[in-house]
Amino acid sequence: MGEWFNLVNQRLESLLRSSFFDTFSKEHSNLDRIRHVVSSTPVDSFIEYIKKHQSGVKNSTEAVEFRRRGNEHFVKKSLQKAIKFYDLSILNSELDTQRENLALSYGNRAACMSEMEKFNEALMDIQNAMLFEYPEDLLPKLLMRALVCHKALGQSAEGLKVVEKLAKLNIDSSKVQEIEQFLVEFEAVLQSKQNGEPKGSKKVELLDSSHQHVASMSAALDVRWTEEKGRHVVTLQPVKRGSVLFMERPFAAVLLPEFLPDYCSNCFTKLQSFIPCNRCTHVRYCSLRCRDKGESYHRYECSFLPLLHDIGVAHLSHRIIAKTSFKQLMTLRESSLAENPCFGLNEPYLSDYLGVFHLLPHDDKMNPRDLFHYSMSAMLLLICFKMVDYFPDSNLEQFSEDELFVGSLLLRHIQQLICNAHAISTVQLEDSSSETVMEENEVRLATAIYPAASLMNHACTPNIFPVFDGDTLIVKAQSDLKENEEVFNNYGPRAPPMPFLQRQKVLKEQYFFKCACAVCEVEVSRLGCRTAAER
Repeated sequence: MGEWFNLVNQRLESLLRSSFFDTFSKEHSNLDRIRHVVSSTPVDSFIEYIKKHQSGVKNSTEAVEFRRRGNEHFVKKSLQKAIKFYDLSILNSELDTQRENLALSYGNRAACMSEMEKFNEALMDIQNAMLFEYPEDLLPKLLMRALVCHKALGQSAEGLKVVEKLAKLNIDSSKVQEIEQFLVEFEAVLQSKQNGEPKGSKKVELLDSSHQHVASMSAALDVRWTEEKGRHVVTLQPVKRGSVLFMERPFAAVLLPEFLPDYCSNCFTKLQSFIPCNRCTHVRYCSLRCRDKGESYHRYECSFLPLLHDIGVAHLSHRIIAKTSFKQLMTLRESSLAENPCFGLNEPYLSDYLGVFHLLPHDDKMNPRDLFHYSMSAMLLLICFKMVDYFPDSNLEQFSEDELFVGSLLLRHIQQLICNAHAISTVQLEDSSSETVMEENEVRLATAIYPAASLMNHACTPNIFPVFDGDTLIVKAQSDLKENEEVFNNYGPRAPPMPFLQRQKVLKEQYFFKCACAVCEVEVSRLGCRTAAER
């Protein structure tokens, strides 16, 4: 368990025999739970804890030193070590005042990648070096490196564009003949290519277009509600195996900390080169576009990132609020934001904040100890927001009604995520026992919230399967489905390999229901028991 969990547990143990915990246990609303914790816990202790864990501040002096050390390793041909120091130089460079250091670090990193024959990565670094205004007197050398990469990759058209750029510069006479040779080779390759556009990969599309209310869901499906099942998804027509039933981008998602160096923190694509965060040394993006999107919410968590990683799924609750402006939340509050278990049946259900809000929190089924943990985490997150000016005119020592309302939303989202958080996975190649064979392993990359896909109920043998394209969830039919057949996801406990009683225990404890899917009903009959609980 993390440091935060242990700290809250100590606090909980000290309160268990007090009137405070007895009163807290009887609270029925998240707003009252937050008020209770705020009124009885010193704010200073939270602020001290947060400041203790702040990190990732850029250091302009170290940025230059890291580049120098990278150069030393490059001269020694220790290319991996050189790349490590160039990365540190890029991460620590101030974007406004150290653009040249950034550009030189990218250019030197490109040299390493080219030497290692990682030509795509080298070209990305060259592109980024030029983006940050690479010194004009060194530009010919950088572009010559680009020519080498384009030639190695057979990219003749791109190579000719680089030749055009070089023609506009003052080139050393010793390089003119080499450039002309590149020109001849690129033109020869282009002339030898056949005419006609290459065939592109088939575009993934929803079966029968989008549903009229749920934009991320196929029109071949519908959302229904019953007292027993709540909202659930059924087919409106026969569906063929492999048909695309959902295509959804998450409303919010958080990359796991171990993948921060290798994946874009906004879209989760594998990095070849990277653009650093404007303020911290933790986060990397694949492009300026992703950085601009990511910084709109990451600015509220920048200096707290290690702390947020320590509090688990509550980090995603923070991200949900960070992606929603305070003004938006106040507008929703004024419109009498209230829980609607049938939301989405007769009105638009988008992958937006309202879609997230109307997922069930199940707080009425949670035990008071867990609710105390979640409430303390929500208060911690609320103070983090107060410390980075999410709220207008905020006073760290006092809590306004608007701020307490946001605290209750943070708590609601933590509760929702216990049941509705979705893992984003990717396939990685790893060495096997054989020297010539690589094994494919599916690894969890990030945690996300998909409001539309969360409408599917659980079955221990689901009839769908998920695949990911970056952070986009694509849900396909596992088998042919009949008309009016319910569409089932799997929440984790799967048959096989997990035994029946263990599945029932996990689902009851984490998801608060007794599974009555087809395979469980068979097990109930086989064991001769009426319910899993009785067994």
